[in-house]
Amino acid sequence: MAPLKSQHHTLSRRLLKTRYDFVSSFPLALLVTMILVFSSVIYNTGKLNQNRSHPKNIDGDATRKSTSFAFLWHEGLSSLKYSMSSKFLFNNNQNNPNGGKRPIMHTFFQPIRTGGDTPAGMSQEAHQALLKEWEAAWQQAGWDTKVLTVQDAKKHPEFEPLSRIIQTFDIGEYDKLCFIRWIAMAATNSGGWMSDYDVFPLHDFRHEGVPNNGAFTMHDGYVPSLASGSKSEWLRMIKRMIDHAQIVRSRSDMFAVEELGHADGNLFRMDYTVMPGNNALTGKEWTWECRALTYPPNKRAVHFSHRAIQEGRLQQGQTLENRAEIASEWLQMWLQKCGRKQFDPNEKKGFLR
Repeated sequence: MAPLKSQHHTLSRRLLKTRYDFVSSFPLALLVTMILVFSSVIYNTGKLNQNRSHPKNIDGDATRKSTSFAFLWHEGLSSLKYSMSSKFLFNNNQNNPNGGKRPIMHTFFQPIRTGGDTPAGMSQEAHQALLKEWEAAWQQAGWDTKVLTVQDAKKHPEFEPLSRIIQTFDIGEYDKLCFIRWIAMAATNSGGWMSDYDVFPLHDFRHEGVPNNGAFTMHDGYVPSLASGSKSEWLRMIKRMIDHAQIVRSRSDMFAVEELGHADGNLFRMDYTVMPGNNALTGKEWTWECRALTYPPNKRAVHFSHRAIQEGRLQQGQTLENRAEIASEWLQMWLQKCGRKQFDPNEKKGFLR
């Protein structure tokens, strides 16, 4: 048997060698890990672009998609940046009431052409960019996303009779599609949540499931930018709206909902948990506004509507065409300035610090 002192020296040399090997190989391991991470992000982003359903325009032209390496690299970096900044706010692996699966946030997107532009004063490319930002934000917040189209609405057995009535309304194609999106939600497996694709999540509310036991609920007052309800509730609502619109000639689904709500206060539930985008776009980075405007129990999401972009304070040169960029930049600011703040739900002294 070797002397104890010799054994000690041998063991020390082995430990030092092991430590040296680890330290010297760490930069290489880190580099390999970073390459793998960026490659995975780029690959998955490209795969998402290839597999995403892009409904055709009314004139039959398919929306063009960019698949260049530079494009995928840029999108991969953007996705990774959002993921790294938002992971502390949203626990993507959190179990949900529906068997641990990620809940689904739906939206409706059916491109149409009105001259050279689409509604809201934006080009087709700008709408596609905004839709992409919407998908990325909700997915990073722990939701699956589903983009519904007219083809989804046609799956409902009552689509034909309901759509025939809608086509008689003296309104534009855009507003007719706003009615049809309700049929698309009624055609889903179980109904659930739907938002406009200019609505972005602020706080984690997945644990709520479908609120009010599936009773139809408007979460942005009478504006149908974020709504929830069971499958049967979505069908009930669109039938009431169509019946109402035939009589009073409502100009849009929003006016139909508001008119019905004033006439029957028990027709649906309503809260005000969506922050108007014009309140968000203050033209400066937030400080006290985090608590004053996005206190967690009160605001689920933010709505960068057409009106919000017109009335909010934007950077010089930004217009409606930049709505995706505006939303993305504001969300990054909010995550950095407000996302880490811990709010006491039992606080009684107001929102201001």
